[in-house]
Amino acid sequence: MNTSESGQTAMSPVLQFFLLLWPIVFTCFYFIYAVLGLAVSGDDLLYWQAESRSVAGIVAPGILMFVTACLLYVAWRRLGLHHPVAVSSLIHGIICVALTALIFAFS
Repeated sequence: MNTSESGQTAMSPVLQFFLLLWPIVFTCFYFIYAVLGLAVSGDDLLYWQAESRSVAGIVAPGILMFVTACLLYVAWRRLGLHHPVAVSSLIHGIICVALTALIFAFS
């Protein structure tokens, strides 16, 4: 059986797969949406600017809440910050904040 250093049962592979895959999909969507604001022009830019802050206001907190939940779960299971889910969560949180800043800078 797979155990951590403290003797607790480690995270199941299916749960770990989900916790690693979901933020990748959501961050990729957010990245494409943010970069799209740099690529469009004319009326499309006006439409993007009109809706971008509301989209960022929904997507960014969603990603950050998921990242926080993952980090709390890793801490609760005492798996350490070197666990792939913790590292992935921290990276996706940083990317989310950077993309949100990009969206607010260009809208």
